[in-house]
Amino acid sequence: MVRPNPFPANVLFLRMRGFAALDATQQAARRARLTRTLAGLVPLYPEDARVVVQAPDGAAIVGLDDPVQALEAARLAALEPELDIGLHHGLVRTRKRDAAQLTGEGLETAQAITGLSPEHPLLATSEFRRALHAAAPHLGRALRTAGKFMDAQEREQRLHAPEAAEPEPPADRRQLLLGSAAIVAILCAGAVARAVRLRDEAARRPAVLRLDIRPGGEIWVDGELKGQVPPLTRLAVPPGPHVIEVRLGKMTPLRMDVQLKPGEEIDVKHIFIARQPPRRVPSLLERFKFWGSN
Repeated sequence: MVRPNPFPANVLFLRMRGFAALDATQQAARRARLTRTLAGLVPLYPEDARVVVQAPDGAAIVGLDDPVQALEAARLAALEPELDIGLHHGLVRTRKRDAAQLTGEGLETAQAITGLSPEHPLLATSEFRRALHAAAPHLGRALRTAGKFMDAQEREQRLHAPEAAEPEPPADRRQLLLGSAAIVAILCAGAVARAVRLRDEAARRPAVLRLDIRPGGEIWVDGELKGQVPPLTRLAVPPGPHVIEVRLGKMTPLRMDVQLKPGEEIDVKHIFIARQPPRRVPSLLERFKFWGSN
């Protein structure tokens, strides 16, 4: 598919915290860990809908489709304690001389917001939250406002973060209660629980109906009116079996029985054509009158 240039994308930026202060050996080790982290995140995106961009102190994954994928990847990346993470939905473009290189506001903003809040290593812009809410409202609502911040480009940003987890006990108390092996076990259990939750969320991801109805009409799902086309062009629907109907006045409606998978997108296209009234045939008397007048 040919994309416009620039084009909208969901950008996940990963910055290695304190990278510049490390010596060359430490930087190489951190870069290797980041590479392993990226190797675990990239498969969450469709192969033809992602681009990895390297940065001096980190890397970015530019997702070309679903913001839910970017959120899933960000949550997994947040398991790495030495990363600051930024999520943004904005425009990116390919360079004229090298189509493999990307630049643009989408990348710049995602990079600029990382590390702005010590309390929230994972931050998302309002633009990303709106895109996420449009694709999966329950996930969009899970991003809570973290506050207003001045980003690295001196722009005020209202940023959002996942709901806060339970606070950890103080370090001295934790050392008294747990040995190092127990701490590792708890961290592993947390990672497994997080992965299971992400898998469950993926299974609940809504399907999306892409609507192209002309000249327009009402969209009904399982007998319930969902909206009018236009202005509606996309409609999120829970996965599973559904009856989709498109109605326009007294015209014959379009009816579709569908079985939707989580995250699936399908096209609903239809053109309503008004029936022409039947041509009136002159009566025999009218024809005689016509010939008589001549």
